[in-house]
Amino acid sequence: GGGIASGALGGEFGSLADRVEAAELAAERTTRDPTAYSHYLSGRQDMRSFDLPRVRKARKQFRVSAELSPELAVAESSLARSYVVEWVLRAGADHALLDKAKLHAERAVALDPLDGNGYRELGRAALFVGDLDDSLRQFEMAERYSPNHADMLADYADTLTHNSDHTAARQRIQAALHLNPMPPDEYWWTLGGLDYLEGHWEAAIATLSRMKNQEPALRLLAMSAAMAGDMEAARQYRLRSAVYQPDFTIAGWVRRIPLRNPADVDLYIEGLRRAGFK
Repeated sequence: GGGIASGALGGEFGSLADRVEAAELAAERTTRDPTAYSHYLSGRQDMRSFDLPRVRKARKQFRVSAELSPELAVAESSLARSYVVEWVLRAGADHALLDKAKLHAERAVALDPLDGNGYRELGRAALFVGDLDDSLRQFEMAERYSPNHADMLADYADTLTHNSDHTAARQRIQAALHLNPMPPDEYWWTLGGLDYLEGHWEAAIATLSRMKNQEPALRLLAMSAAMAGDMEAARQYRLRSAVYQPDFTIAGWVRRIPLRNPADVDLYIEGLRRAGFK
């Protein structure tokens, strides 16, 4: 995914996953605080958009939900997610966000060790602090407990991409797209990052162009266009990305973004340089 950092955020309304979840929520509402659940659901809608103000708005809802119903594991894992996503959107500017994410994810696992969401967020936090081995361990647990959770599989795909396991990453993202055929932008961002690292520049551009909000992926679009030889498109994408993240530097990116295979790092740097990034 973008930068490559990404995380899959919810699906479209009407998808099967949402209908299943709605049925589960209806069952859970009978045993849990309905107000806490309505705050959780409201936050979940805001998390569908990869937009920082809405992610922060969602966090407030999750916090209210957790206060009203302290035993609600999904409120804690959702709080964790909000911090991970903010870290991604701010291009890794504030590591305290990952500490907070880990704290809430650990609480989620303690509250419900059979729910994959807590492990998923532990895996994302581990990935972005650079602990690639732990990120894989946590996602193995997440997949064990939530094997048909499309968003988890999409996040797993991105984590496997960072771990330079492209084959397993493609299997997971294709499974996620099968489960959620009207996916959030995150799925396309992850698939586009994978296309790029496998040298499919045109496919990467086509995939990333399916994002409703392309802002987070403008850099990856610039790199893909440059590698495909379309220097004018690369320049346009780069100029747009500079508005979105004016402080971006290649050196800063290399320090922050974990990639297991040095060849993947080199391919990223080559694309950034060809696209005119400094």
